[in-house]
Amino acid sequence: MSGIGSALARVRDKHRKGLFGLWAWERLTSALGRLGLRLHLSVIYREGTRPDDPPDLLLTDCSIGFSTPDDIAEIAAVEAYPISVDELRERFERGAECYLLRHRGKIVAFTWCEAGGAPRPRLGLKFGPEDVYLFDAHTAPSFRGLNLLPFLRYHLYRDLHHRGYRNLLSSTVCFNRPAHRFKQKLGALPEKMTLYLSLFSRLERVFVVWRFRSGHSGQHVAKQPVE
Repeated sequence: MSGIGSALARVRDKHRKGLFGLWAWERLTSALGRLGLRLHLSVIYREGTRPDDPPDLLLTDCSIGFSTPDDIAEIAAVEAYPISVDELRERFERGAECYLLRHRGKIVAFTWCEAGGAPRPRLGLKFGPEDVYLFDAHTAPSFRGLNLLPFLRYHLYRDLHHRGYRNLLSSTVCFNRPAHRFKQKLGALPEKMTLYLSLFSRLERVFVVWRFRSGHSGQHVAKQPVE
């Protein structure tokens, strides 16, 4: 019974955090992956479209800006961040950049971006010289709830716009409700939902399963709920 109780507790916790759908989807895709079928269902967003005031930062003594390769070891050491030094070094070498927030000199939150990078076949995306792909945002758990990532993301939009980049794109797994809420609070506009299929790592296809249309207000209006 203890095993059942533990499983029920995990389900309740996932539901409370808005992650039950994502948890169930990951379990399903993991099982299908063992059979040779890989699935990835994503919503593609356009970000940085709304010139609102910056979100309030609930922390003092902070600084923000782009990192350098010298920061790799410190980024990898941020609490609960799972990416290795070698993987981060590969990102820098291909031209990706890390935009970070320091509290009293210590890195506590960051987000990554890549301008005009290589195509991302799993998402059906290709990038031109004015395109930037935003990905992998992280806050150290002990600093969550302080509005760090919305504040950081807003200033990243501004810095990228000043550098001449106008098309800021990102993707979110369809069932990740907290990530969708985060982007929508920043005015990100959903453009399309894509489904990636791979059979035995040979046959690969990306399908657009839903497109979102623009409303007269300039905001995108979904034809059906995203979540």
